[in-house]
Amino acid sequence: MIAPAPVLAGMPTMATLEVNYHTMLAGSPDAILLMQRGSHRILDVNLRTRQLFGMTETELVQTDLLSLCPPVQPNGEPTDHVVGADVERVMAGAAQMFELQMRHSSGRPIACEVRMVPLTTAEHRLMHVRIVDITPRKLATALRDGKNALLEMIARGAALPETLDKLVRMIEAQLDGGLCTVMLLNDDAVTVHTGAGPSMPRDYLAALNGLPIGPAAGSCGTAMFRKETVIVSDILNDPLWAPYRNVAVHYGLRACWSMPILLDKDTVLGSFAMYYPEVREPNDEDRRLIQTATHRPASPSAARGARRNCSATASIWKTWWRPAPPSCARPRRKPSTSTKNSAPRWTTSA
Repeated sequence: MIAPAPVLAGMPTMATLEVNYHTMLAGSPDAILLMQRGSHRILDVNLRTRQLFGMTETELVQTDLLSLCPPVQPNGEPTDHVVGADVERVMAGAAQMFELQMRHSSGRPIACEVRMVPLTTAEHRLMHVRIVDITPRKLATALRDGKNALLEMIARGAALPETLDKLVRMIEAQLDGGLCTVMLLNDDAVTVHTGAGPSMPRDYLAALNGLPIGPAAGSCGTAMFRKETVIVSDILNDPLWAPYRNVAVHYGLRACWSMPILLDKDTVLGSFAMYYPEVREPNDEDRRLIQTATHRPASPSAARGARRNCSATASIWKTWWRPAPPSCARPRRKPSTSTKNSAPRWTTSA
């Protein structure tokens, strides 16, 4: 038998040790709150919790755990039933961790992993709650599953509109409030038509059909003309949008970042765009995403030999992820206007 450690003079033992719970919370790098069991009322929070939900300490301690969640979880179950059942399992010793959809004060959903540990005293029935934001992990999983689904669609020769719709919806799910479109260049190499934009107003997309590309043709038409990414952070005050700004603002669109879809350095297929309802500059993560999206296809020669109805899909796929799927297309004719430097580069319109 191992003898217990000797008790040192002047040092507390586990039986006599007392700690300040608030001080312990304050020093934790995780989002932690103290909750009253039964009412789910929040009694104490730390800095990380305030940051996670975008609320002050006063706001948080005046609410309860259920108020930090949408009324219904993604699986359709009411949140109060889900939380109640999870608390029961924790109290029965069956589980300590579960997933819960919560939300930021702005309304943005937050996928969370919640750990609960009951704290019971003679006077209180409390719950120590640790919350971890697993949204990035969920997005990565959704992206991986979406990529696999797209590969299957391309392999079975799904129609281009169906494939582009799936692709755009998948990318929109990775964005914070952004809406996406794919515009395709017509065979005249001058005008465009809508390839996909499932979340955009139908009338707005219809208004884009037949518009020409050019040096000042909004974000998409300019991106195709220049063969480079075009960032417009304020549609209302940007000269590139002068002919179209009233229509865009009418539909609540204030920022548009567009990148050309290139089959090779000389052949433009169309453009991919991200729209936002507020004036917005890309942050570091946005720039990383867009720079990834503007990588030139690694094997343009292979792309020239495939079916036409898969050309845009293959090129967008190679734009976003490498290696490309084994399907390509006949290239469209080169636009009648060109720039000396055809390599994609950053352009921020002022």
